[in-house]
Amino acid sequence: TLAPAPYMVDRKMTWQPWRINADKHDTMVTSFRLKSTFDRQPRQIQFGRAGHTVYAVDPPRCYFQKSLEKPLNGVRIVVKDIFDIAGTKTTLCNKAWRDLYSVSSEHAPTIRSLLENDAITTAKTKPNAMTIREETMECVEYLAPFNPRGDDYQTSSGSSSESCAALVAYDWLDFAIGSDTNGSCRKLAHWNGVFAIRPTHGILSINGVSSSFPMFDVLAFFRRDLAAFPNLEKAWYGNSLTAQEPKGYLPTDSVEQSEVIKSFIRDLEAALGTKRTETSLAKEWISLDPLVWEKMIVAEYLKENRISNSPGSATDKQISSTNLPLSTKLCGGDGISQRKWQTSKEAS
Repeated sequence: TLAPAPYMVDRKMTWQPWRINADKHDTMVTSFRLKSTFDRQPRQIQFGRAGHTVYAVDPPRCYFQKSLEKPLNGVRIVVKDIFDIAGTKTTLCNKAWRDLYSVSSEHAPTIRSLLENDAITTAKTKPNAMTIREETMECVEYLAPFNPRGDDYQTSSGSSSESCAALVAYDWLDFAIGSDTNGSCRKLAHWNGVFAIRPTHGILSINGVSSSFPMFDVLAFFRRDLAAFPNLEKAWYGNSLTAQEPKGYLPTDSVEQSEVIKSFIRDLEAALGTKRTETSLAKEWISLDPLVWEKMIVAEYLKENRISNSPGSATDKQISSTNLPLSTKLCGGDGISQRKWQTSKEAS
């Protein structure tokens, strides 16, 4: 049964008219097409090179019927080129990396989950080379995008910049998929005037994603408005999102400020369809290393480290006079370096 939409008849066959869009803002490195509206697996049609415009295929939305079961049906997304997509290379915007590694044989799990929910991958967007911070003038092998929010020459900022710039530039895109290690999601959303979600570490698998720093890497997405956020959240996160309310740290002296925080938590519970879990930072603090941290309350530690640590200051004397091991002071107070050192010493 044909969906109610425009069609063309040629050579005794029925065709769907699909639009071809030029990437005028130079945000993409690879574009894809669908074999048909029934087969959502992306097939590479063009690989971008310096000085060559990438063209992305845009299947009209009228061929895809959304429902409660398939809220992402026909949603167009672009993906930062650190995610594996079967049949294409992950380049990290670096020619040496592109030439060294072979074509990906399977999708990253996070991309596969979007495709299984009938989202359409239209293109891969450029990251900063090797996902290391580059400003506009530092991009050599692949040019930086032309930021539609400025005069085309204002930096888009951060390694997910091209995903964000594409979303801002092209109204036919619905979502942009990126990542965040040291601000590649948060800073970009601010600079480019869009909304983004950066979840807690471990919520999503980073398998099939070229990692910058696994302890801090998280996957994120961008959109121009909040209306459709729950649709992608449900498909991507499932029931893994929870809201944690830390106790013993947030300021509670101000009744007005406390009410603002509580109101935000209630809104978060409603948006995510979850219930808050209260977490005691003091208990978590002690659980890291009871022998060390029972001697210093977390509130005292935080208070001391907000004061200037210039030589001879009160804080400098206080920290020096504590019974904390030297390795603990040097690693920022988590005791991890000390335990690793002890383990390696015992092993030797």
